[in-house]
Amino acid sequence: MGVPHAPGIVVEVSQALRASVEKIWSVLGKSVVIKPASGGSSIGVSRLSEADEAPALEAALMAAFLIESRVLAERREFGLEVTCAVLEDEAGEPQPLPPTQILSKAADWYNFLARYGKGASEHLCPAPFSAALLKEIQRCAVLAHQAVGARDLSRVDVIVDPELEKVMVLEVNTLPGMTPTSLFPEACAVSGLSFEALCDRLVRRAYARPRVLQPAEVPMPAPPDQPE
Repeated sequence: MGVPHAPGIVVEVSQALRASVEKIWSVLGKSVVIKPASGGSSIGVSRLSEADEAPALEAALMAAFLIESRVLAERREFGLEVTCAVLEDEAGEPQPLPPTQILSKAADWYNFLARYGKGASEHLCPAPFSAALLKEIQRCAVLAHQAVGARDLSRVDVIVDPELEKVMVLEVNTLPGMTPTSLFPEACAVSGLSFEALCDRLVRRAYARPRVLQPAEVPMPAPPDQPE
């Protein structure tokens, strides 16, 4: 669907660790990010640089495998950390909310502590970019939401180069956080949608959704006659 994204590959826990390291290096280089394929909150995520050798990458893979048997290795992208929430309207059409620039204070990237620690990060919403760049971030967020088949809501994390006005999608959060420090409800508030109204909207959409049809039970065949 034309979503600009960081190149990546999936590695499995069943594969030989050294073979996975060599595959990652040959395809993506040494500057990579390792993350559980469907994890969240940056748990199990490691960032590696060109200076890191095989033991560091092996340790990163093993840490991620403790959480999930499938791990995503992505080429590390550099720029500003930005996220864009997407909320579907009553007709089911995804609508992007104002993008948010994330300034981490607790670490040099938006890790678990920076996400949930009080005062550990600063969120600029709307992000202080040109109108054209904000629109491009929103366009990419909607495309990513649609590409993964997300429903009702999502939050799309991107890396932005403001000078080149370049956007690179990192991942789609299909169940974004709803804590007091979370980004999705914050973007909703900036858009004029309160947390209570957001929850009410999501519940009503879920309740109105057609129920999943259950197939009719097929009776087991009668056992064959037993010989006398």
